[in-house]
This record gives sequence, C-alpha cells and structure tokens, in this order.
Amino acid sequence: MQKIARKTAYAKCPKFPHSDNKSETFYFPKSYKDGALIVGAKTPIAYSKELSVAFSKLITNLGIENLVFLGDTKTPWLNQENDYKPVKEALQYLKDSNVGGRFNGALKIEAIDLEKFMRHLFWLSRCNATLPEFYFMDEKQNILGTVCKYGFVHISILNKKTDENFKKALKASGFKYLQDTKCYDLFGKTGATKNRQTKA
Repeated sequence: MQKIARKTAYAKCPKFPHSDNKSETFYFPKSYKDGALIVGAKTPIAYSKELSVAFSKLITNLGIENLVFLGDTKTPWLNQENDYKPVKEALQYLKDSNVGGRFNGALKIEAIDLEKFMRHLFWLSRCNATLPEFYFMDEKQNILGTVCKYGFVHISILNKKTDENFKKALKASGFKYLQDTKCYDLFGKTGATKNRQTKA
C-alpha cells in the first residue's frame, strides 16, 4: 500500500470525482458507459468475500497493475470508529498499513493485494456512514468506480477501447450487471443497513 498526498493524487489523476464544500458542487468526469456490478452471495460476510475475489479477477483480467483509491471529500480514512468486528478489522488493517488518523489522501494498491483491500473497503463503505465515497481509478484513467453502502460496484468506463476490453474481462470475473435502475439492500427487507453507524 502506497500513500499519496491528496493534491498529488488529483494532479496525477484529475478525473477523480470530488466535492466542493464551499459551492456545494460535485465534479464527475464524462464517461463512455456506466453500470453496477453484483455477486450472488446471500449474506454480507459471504458477499464481502465473493465481491473481493471477483474484483481482483476483473482488474487482473483487464491487465491493470494497480488502482488508486481516493475519497471524494477531505474526510480522513479513519474518521469513524465502529465496534462491529469486520469494521474494526478493516480499520486495524489501515492502521497496520501506516494510515494515520488525519490522512485523507489516496491509497495505491497493487493488483495482488486488491482482494484483501476490497474486503475491508466493503465494510468501511457499508457500515461507517460519515466516511466519504471512496472512488478507485487506474493511473491511465480508463476506469472509475466505487463500492456503495449496499455492496454494488459502480463502474464508469471512460473510453470506448476500455469498454471492449471490459466486456471480455467481466465474463471471467464472477460479476454480473445489476438490472435494476437503483441500488437497494440485498440482505434485508426494511431497507436499513445492519451495523451502519454515524459518528457519535
């Protein structure tokens, strides 16, 4: 895991989405095609594992060596504690990787480490409501995406050439496209996300 200062990350990958708190505007780059990906697991624990494996396969199949992850606001990665075990483990994973309490920059993750990283990111995105939306992008800025609180991997293909390669890579990944027009809770009937907390 390589830490990258926030300004440096935007300089290298200017297509990263971001919020402007002063003017309340949100920047998102123009995309060629958008979609949401899911896996078939029926419980959150199983889903986190299956998603991370599928994601690692997808990125490897695309021939991408690493991804850069960055929040869309200046809120630090470790801004919120959570007593739910998978989230505590995710936070400890970041701490063990020398991510400090005030760090709000980007994390560069090698393809070989994506399976572990995505499993932890799933729980942070699902359960810690005060964290920003963490987007990922390859350094050539061909794909952009995020894992939402429901566990859907939202993907934006940023050019036609990448779209052609993406179709082939997706088939062998274990992902499938979400057919609905909006996200929803896969694991409950109330619409509430279990163990999701706001900062006290």
